Amino acid sequence: KCKYLKKLHLRAIQLEDIPNWIGGLSYLEELDLSDNQISEINILLRFCHRLKKLYLKDNKLKELPTWLGELKYLEELSVSNNLLKMLNKKSRIFKKFYKNKNLDML
Repeated sequence: KCKYLKKLHLRAIQLEDIPNWIGGLSYLEELDLSDNQISEINILLRFCHRLKKLYLKDNKLKELPTWLGELKYLEELSVSNNLLKMLNKKSRIFKKFYKNKNLDML
């Protein structure tokens, strides 16, 4: 019923996992999951083909999946204040966002 939803903000609601149903929101352009307890990015987000902005700051992420770099329209990624290690400068994610300067990791 929310198939055509374009923006979804689930900030600061103590989520530990990204719900599977979000992967079914194929028209989603902006997703804000900041200020939660999320430790990994659900692979079903790959199906959010139109996703342009993804906000995951202030969570418990330890790594970013390589497939994030395959999201064709993703232009802004915020992952600051997580438990991330150094991002490989050769990774697709780093290359994609370093050029656009829309990667917030600080």
